[in-house]
Amino acid sequence: MRRDLFTEDHEAFRELARDFVEKEVVPAYPEWEKGGRMPRDVFKKMGALGMLGMAIPEQYGGAGMPDYRYNVVLQEEAARALVTLSTVRTQLEVILPYFLHYANAEQRKRWFPGLADGTLLTAVAIEERSASGRRSCRGLATAGDILSDSE
Repeated sequence: MRRDLFTEDHEAFRELARDFVEKEVVPAYPEWEKGGRMPRDVFKKMGALGMLGMAIPEQYGGAGMPDYRYNVVLQEEAARALVTLSTVRTQLEVILPYFLHYANAEQRKRWFPGLADGTLLTAVAIEERSASGRRSCRGLATAGDILSDSE
């Protein structure tokens, strides 16, 4: 079936993604499944190839192309190889749009370079007030541990 959704740039990105998935993900994927996570160095490799920063402005190390189709290509190539890319989809499709929309200049300077190069990973926490019944998450103490680069 002929598709006209993707441009030549998307297809070039597809070749990069396919090559990366075949060489870096597929051989190690069974081990990742057993361990329950994708190693941090894989995020860094993806970042070094520009795969994580497509939507991030150029001045922060990204490509400056906020085009969702790059995310589609990445997920298609992972699916084609019957693997997942751990939290990459959440990073790019759920969390990064919030950073792009709400981060001020100082926050962009602080966070965007690491998001683009894969040295910074994000997480999301969402409260559903109606799901907690009478008990609310408000006032609950939370803490996040920063994983060292050695993990």
